Amino acid sequence: MKKFIIIIIAISVIVTSLYLVSNNRNQSGEAVAIFHQLNPFVKKENSYIKTKNPDEILDHNRASYTQKVYNAKGEGRTLTFSAIEKLKVGRYMKIIHKGAHVETYKEVKKNEVPKKALKEIE
Repeated sequence: MKKFIIIIIAISVIVTSLYLVSNNRNQSGEAVAIFHQLNPFVKKENSYIKTKNPDEILDHNRASYTQKVYNAKGEGRTLTFSAIEKLKVGRYMKIIHKGAHVETYKEVKKNEVPKKALKEIE
């Protein structure tokens, strides 16, 4: 019985830690992105950016970007993602991500960007 209680307490501590870590919007990086991708407490979110020049050109002409993205509430976080080729500058993009893990992105029209996000982007 004592071992069972210790196991329950350990699981509770781990679950609580996962939940608390998953709610920090200031996390970024590859290890954090993998953690967010696998963490069930991190929810998918739509955020928006206005494209800029790439921060780095990678192998095979892929482009790497690190920039602040904003959700519909105007809350921001920094994301790093790569594209198969350089994105056109000054375009609006919808980024679908789970914490720091970018799942996909697509170009959208300016009127499709939520007002609070657009205010922060411009």
